[in-house]
Amino acid sequence: MEPKKSETSQDLAGKSEIGLKSGPLAGKSEIGLKSGPLTGKSEIGTLAGKSEIGFLAGKSENIGTLARTSVIASKPGAFARTVFRLTGMARSKITDELEELNRKKDVVCLILSYPPFNSRNIETHRGWIRDVLEINHEVRKKNYGKLLSDPLMKYGVSVSDLSSKITGLLHHSIHDIEAHVPSHILVEMCEDVSLWYPTPKMAMLDLCIDDFMIRQILQNIQISEIRSILISGVNDKTFPRRLKNLPPIRQMFDLVIQVNVKSCMTVEHMQDRIIEELGFSKSSRGEAEQLLRSQNFLIFLDRFDPWIMDLDLHDLGNGWWNSDNTQKIVLMGYSGFSVVPVADLEIRGSHHLLSWELFCKNVGEVMSSIQQLAVHLLRQCSGHLLATVLMARALKDVKNVRIWQHASRVIGCLPTSHAEDRILFNALAFVLEHLGSANKCVKYCASHLEMEGTYKVDLLDSWMKEDLIKTLDEGKKIVQHLVNALLLESFQNGESIRMRKEIHKELVNFYEAEMNPILLVELDGRGLMEAPKNETWEEANEMYLMNNKISKLLDNPNCPKLNALFLQEELVVEDCPEINTIMLPADQQNWRKRYLPNLKKISLHYLPKLVSIFGNVPIAPSLEWLSFYDCPSLKILFPEEVSSHKLKVIIGEVDWWSALNESERFQLQNLGAIFFPIERDIDLRTQLAEINDQLQAQMQKTEPSQQSGLDDSLENPAVEVETSSKQKQVA
Repeated sequence: MEPKKSETSQDLAGKSEIGLKSGPLAGKSEIGLKSGPLTGKSEIGTLAGKSEIGFLAGKSENIGTLARTSVIASKPGAFARTVFRLTGMARSKITDELEELNRKKDVVCLILSYPPFNSRNIETHRGWIRDVLEINHEVRKKNYGKLLSDPLMKYGVSVSDLSSKITGLLHHSIHDIEAHVPSHILVEMCEDVSLWYPTPKMAMLDLCIDDFMIRQILQNIQISEIRSILISGVNDKTFPRRLKNLPPIRQMFDLVIQVNVKSCMTVEHMQDRIIEELGFSKSSRGEAEQLLRSQNFLIFLDRFDPWIMDLDLHDLGNGWWNSDNTQKIVLMGYSGFSVVPVADLEIRGSHHLLSWELFCKNVGEVMSSIQQLAVHLLRQCSGHLLATVLMARALKDVKNVRIWQHASRVIGCLPTSHAEDRILFNALAFVLEHLGSANKCVKYCASHLEMEGTYKVDLLDSWMKEDLIKTLDEGKKIVQHLVNALLLESFQNGESIRMRKEIHKELVNFYEAEMNPILLVELDGRGLMEAPKNETWEEANEMYLMNNKISKLLDNPNCPKLNALFLQEELVVEDCPEINTIMLPADQQNWRKRYLPNLKKISLHYLPKLVSIFGNVPIAPSLEWLSFYDCPSLKILFPEEVSSHKLKVIIGEVDWWSALNESERFQLQNLGAIFFPIERDIDLRTQLAEINDQLQAQMQKTEPSQQSGLDDSLENPAVEVETSSKQKQVA
């Protein structure tokens, strides 16, 4: 029997033993966010005191909706209107609502840059974002100041028409966002209420925030209607340089410049600085403007002082814009702005603490001894909101450092052929391994629970019939435990149960992987002198060949399904289109052990799906040579993969190395001296031979005791894997 249409559901941050135990999102509780402008029962701007608002919780017919007055009365899933009360200043209704609309637009842009939002939902929201930007353009174009004093049709639009358009946009539904971010957090972000969770002062968290900001910038900069972006709260002074040197930025823009606008007191002064940075004099303004009109340009304005002048970025470069080109201006700030400049989009660094706040709300107290591990885990989640909450709830009140370390390893595992959402898949794998006997109940739900849910009594009855539980009380406890873990959701006052669509999909993948394990060819430690025959390669998903005496693999093995190859000693892998990793840790429990202690040389060429070499486990302490070519999916080298003190050379394309450098996922400043670039229009093997000759020449100048045997390992690899025997010309 199916339940009636959902009216409530479980809150990620409330009404669970693992989430908040009370507060604005817990059941029927009245909204009161600590203190300040959102406290109490009175109608206060964005949140009405007594509304029953819950992020997948409570009794409201709206899921996580923000209400302007009293009980929510907007459409289901709608982001109900909020009004900003600006004290001491009576502003027009339209101006207030437009400001409110833009703040919501900024928050929506930020949250959409986090997984796991699907492309269909993102495009729907982007359409709304474009409509918001268009209404802003309309207000500027119609000279809103005059429109207020002459509210007739003289300027082509009436105040009432404008107000009606804004009102319609304010009611844009964001139910999919509210399914991942609690309503009160959305309110805090819209109202710019400071986060009250402790944020550890560590470089790793700052880097994590900057990475999230870069991800948002790279997404939002593709929206053609966004021409001006304001970025505040940047942690790193090198942020503009990092951003402008990113390969996607260089590919999108013909002209990228960074301009110091410190002490600029007028828009004209800023424009002069930009023209000077382009190499033109003030008298050549016309030539500079002509150049800009013809270019896809990105201009970074750095070190702006908001105390000197109010700034509207739309006033900059009126003669520069060309709708046929991609043209953007970005204003950077390393703290908050006292007077916020006007731009199409504002990105606040403090708002990118979102995933940290979600994590803290669900995990409980994060002791100082595990804060660094918690931040590392957060980075491993890559801002995936659902995975972040799952991991936080699974680790609630856990003080054991080893469990936290294990959690980081699991969430960072390499993708498998069964996973569609790698991070969510890994998070569920970690949660399930700690469920014990409740795992079989989850498996039943993944196979039999309808998407619209079922009555809890019916679910318990099914569990009893399948002999999954002995008593109803046992079943009720398991249901509550799974609800607390976010694997299930309760709704209709706890009478009905359902499972999130994203979680259901990956659970099906997970249990399918259990039922249909990948084909492993385990030939390690056999003392083999020859490589496996071709038929062995055809069906293998993973192959283990460590601790053998194989000097060379087949010249042309047919390995269409091979995802991972486990080898020892020196290694070359080429032309394997399906390989995404070279080795996975065979034993997660022995992660401290160094794998492949004798491996000295790795060459990885023409591997389009390769995403990682070994992952984040200590490995290859004797590694001396790393060569990469045409591995476009390899976007990260884990520190453990380049931690060998004997590493002498890293070879790769310049743009690939630049992308790694800008990602700052590992410390490159000590490795730049051993990086050797290779060109695309010269034969790869010729270049590798030349680099080897250079290294040999350098080593001849060193003392024999300092050579560490490098001359032997750099000549010819002991193990080669190729699916093409031809000499491949670099294109």
